Amino acid sequence: MIPVVEKARYLGGMLNRNANHEAAVYDRIAKASSAFGKLKPRLFKSDDISLPAKRAAYVALVLSILLYGSECWAITARMRRKLRSFHRFCCRTMFGIKNMHQVKDQKTTTAEVLEECGLRSLDTYMARRRLRWLGHVWRMDWDRLPRKLLSSWVYQARPLGRPCKRWGESIEDDLKLAGLKVSNWHETAEDRDKWREIIDKLGDPKKRKPKKSRKNAKKSGK
Repeated sequence: MIPVVEKARYLGGMLNRNANHEAAVYDRIAKASSAFGKLKPRLFKSDDISLPAKRAAYVALVLSILLYGSECWAITARMRRKLRSFHRFCCRTMFGIKNMHQVKDQKTTTAEVLEECGLRSLDTYMARRRLRWLGHVWRMDWDRLPRKLLSSWVYQARPLGRPCKRWGESIEDDLKLAGLKVSNWHETAEDRDKWREIIDKLGDPKKRKPKKSRKNAKKSGK
C-alpha cells in the first residue's frame, strides 16, 4: 500500500499535493535556519572572526542549503518575501545589528549591510543559480528530456483569473534582472564562457565615476 500524504520528500526536495513549491521553499528556510542557528554562537556572532570569513561560511554552508533545488521553483511574491526576510536577518546578524538596534537606528539600510558584508541580494543569488541551470539545459542534446521540456508547449487553455505563476515566468524575471532579452537569450547561452561571464557579473555594483572636486570644477569652468 502506498499512503496518500499532503507532502513528501523526493531527491532532497519537498513535494506537496497542490503542485506548487510553497512547501519546498518553507522546508529550505527551516533547514537553512537550523544550520545558521547552530553556527551563530561561535561563528556568525563572534567578534574574533572577520566579515569575509563569515561571508564565505554563510554562502557555502547556509545559502547553498537555502537555495537547494531553487532552479526548478516557480516563485511567487509571497515566497520571495519569505526568502528575502531570512537573508536579511542573517546578514544583519553577521553585521552585528540586533533587534533593538534596528528599532533605534533606522539609518542602517539593508543595502548598506549587504555592501559591508560583501553579499548580494537574494534575488541575485537565486537568478545566478537558475540562469546557470537554464544555460546548461539549453546546451543539452535534443534527445535529453530536460531539453525537450524546455521547448515544449501545452495546448490547453488556462483557467480564468490569475493562475499560479509558471516556471517560465520566473525565468523571464531572472533574464530581465540580468539585462537579457527574452526573445534571444538562447543565442547568448550557446557560448558557455560568455554565458558564465554574464552570470558571474550579475548583481555586481556598478563602478561609479569619481566626483570632481570643487577646485577642479572651478578650473574646468574657467
